[in-house]
Amino acid sequence: MHKRKTKWRKLKLITKLATGLALLISLGFGAYIIKLPMAFSHTGAVTNSGLVVLTGGSGRIGGALKQIELGYTGPILITGVHPSVTKNDLFAGKQLQPAQLNRITLDYVAQTTRQNVLVAQEWARQQGISDAGLITSHYHMPRSVWLFQLFAPYLKVEPMPVVPVQVSLGLLVREYLKLLVAPLLP
Repeated sequence: MHKRKTKWRKLKLITKLATGLALLISLGFGAYIIKLPMAFSHTGAVTNSGLVVLTGGSGRIGGALKQIELGYTGPILITGVHPSVTKNDLFAGKQLQPAQLNRITLDYVAQTTRQNVLVAQEWARQQGISDAGLITSHYHMPRSVWLFQLFAPYLKVEPMPVVPVQVSLGLLVREYLKLLVAPLLP
């Protein structure tokens, strides 16, 4: 009889802990959604020493193009590019001058956000840059900024979020869960 009560107490405790954890995660997700940044809007070119574009979502390359159109003349890193993609592929149909294309560096190595940060840090060091505009999707920005703070603290990034036309709830949940364990991910 005593063993049965002990098992029942353990089960109740585990149930309460699981419920509490689920509630905390749900509240955190709500806060994450509420705090998502709005789209970056700027009437002129930014004054950052460089721009870092994290690929993987719609509108990110367009965000960099917008800055070029507004007169941005500094170096640009587009990180996490698929190995088969060239500058001509990315900017087909755009009226970029050779000098503008020459300021754009494509990274084909990074496959994760953390790797993007490490590549950006090395690129910035090589360029002599200590600050950069960071272009990525609004839902990806919290994790990206946090990883820059953790793994590239000498590179100050200014968030320049883009908001995709369509974002699924599943994508937001996955991104939030990645945010929770960001320092542990490769």
